[in-house]
Amino acid sequence: GHSAGDAVLRLIANCMRRVLGPKDYAIRIGGDEFALIALGEDADRRVLEHCQAIETLFRDRCLYHPDRATASLSIGIASATSRSERQIDELLVDADVAMYSAKSEGRAQIAFATEQFLKDAAVRKRLQRDLAYAIEDEQLHVAFQPIIDLSNGSIAYFESLLRWTHPQFGSIRPDNFIALAEASGDIIPIGRFVLREALANLRHWPDSIGVTVNVSALQLGDDMLVS
Repeated sequence: GHSAGDAVLRLIANCMRRVLGPKDYAIRIGGDEFALIALGEDADRRVLEHCQAIETLFRDRCLYHPDRATASLSIGIASATSRSERQIDELLVDADVAMYSAKSEGRAQIAFATEQFLKDAAVRKRLQRDLAYAIEDEQLHVAFQPIIDLSNGSIAYFESLLRWTHPQFGSIRPDNFIALAEASGDIIPIGRFVLREALANLRHWPDSIGVTVNVSALQLGDDMLVS
């Protein structure tokens, strides 16, 4: 409930207060998100130490809390040491991106917004946006891999394999975009597309040959899956 949530927020704030130094600032930036700003030449080292100390304090306080609250902190860190012209709002955005990456990796993680990390995140964001239009733009197609019966050398069935040819990035492996489709919900229309393609091809094959389609767990909640 709200009172328990407020208690957790106060707990985080108190943990942050305990580790702050004279060149550090702590801010609640909304909801359940907080920011810690460290200034000075040794800021990179200090902010990591602060985050680790806050995470430890918070975990210990939760463990011995009367209500045994179960919560964890996901932390993203961005630095301006290599690009001093960067504005605070840019740093907050980068730290936010890193924080969501930490969330996706599991509980109580710390992620760093390095230059390569931010480039990769920008590409993922672009791919996730483009994936929504990939069916409409005819960038997706289904390939069929034959599975051979070794006892007689005949084709037992075909496995359906989804392929995406992006106009800028070229061929993209499914393990690089299926997770994006699941995160955005686009896996539902994409899954329907694959099923339609597989069954349309199956109609033209001999009755002895079947087809398999990999199904995302999220598709199991699609009312149209069975039909």
